[in-house]
Amino acid sequence: MGKRVKTSWWIAGLGALLLAGLVGLLARSTVPRLPGMPITGGIPMGTAASGAGSPKGRMAGMTMPLAPVATRDAHSLVLLPTGEILFGHHDGIQRFDGDKQGWLNVVQRSGWDAMNLAWDGRRLIVAGHEVYAVSDDLRTYRDRRPSGLGGMDIHGYAISPVDPQRHYLWEARSGLYVSQDGGLNWRAAGGVGLSRWVHVLAVARDGSVYAGGVGAGLYRSLDGGGHFEPAGAPEADVFALGVDGGGKLYVGGRQGLYAQGPEGWQRLEPASVIALAASPDEAGYIVWMDDQGQVWQR
Repeated sequence: MGKRVKTSWWIAGLGALLLAGLVGLLARSTVPRLPGMPITGGIPMGTAASGAGSPKGRMAGMTMPLAPVATRDAHSLVLLPTGEILFGHHDGIQRFDGDKQGWLNVVQRSGWDAMNLAWDGRRLIVAGHEVYAVSDDLRTYRDRRPSGLGGMDIHGYAISPVDPQRHYLWEARSGLYVSQDGGLNWRAAGGVGLSRWVHVLAVARDGSVYAGGVGAGLYRSLDGGGHFEPAGAPEADVFALGVDGGGKLYVGGRQGLYAQGPEGWQRLEPASVIALAASPDEAGYIVWMDDQGQVWQR
């Protein structure tokens, strides 16, 4: 799904610090209010953000900032079992470096659109606009040519947390697909009842398949993606979805970050959330990106 929003940056210089004689720069970005938008300028790779935190230093239930991104666009986040955080954008993948408090390039390739990052327990799957690749070591990436798809404009991708061979994807022109062999072969899943504006997917531990999109709200399927019903979204604009290790569903939207609980939806943060990732192994641990390009953890 294409999203285009103009961006601007301003940099305010701070005076020389007494005794230290250092000069600080405070950078702030105006980053898109829709996921996957081009952005320019920003903080150089590996540069510390003011107040940046470290995943190792996080505290349960507390929101802490990591470094903002400095790429021309923003698409996806994934949390690996090792605790590493990866960020996908239109020209590759970056990894958060907790020591340098910044984002370092893992893959830098013009037009290599990492719109989706998904972990199957052994490998990283990268899927986007005419991109479908897999990596066993996070350094080398092999292009895949799967069979059964009606196109390769992949807007959404999700893997079952209990069956790593069961993958789902949303192809922009031809709809929802399911694979039962780890993404090698695909068949149309049905997707009856879904809006054509779907661009994010998630799979719960009970097998429920969730789909959402800008202006489309949230849908749920109880039959493996065959049929969907509205799932009572906290808002109409659903930018991102995630399910944590405890089975809790999270939604990132224009008006906030939400968690689904027994009493309904709880808004955890009021910021516009354009990407999020939930830990597959730990309940309650999530990272997300707001519309200022800042990445946070909780």
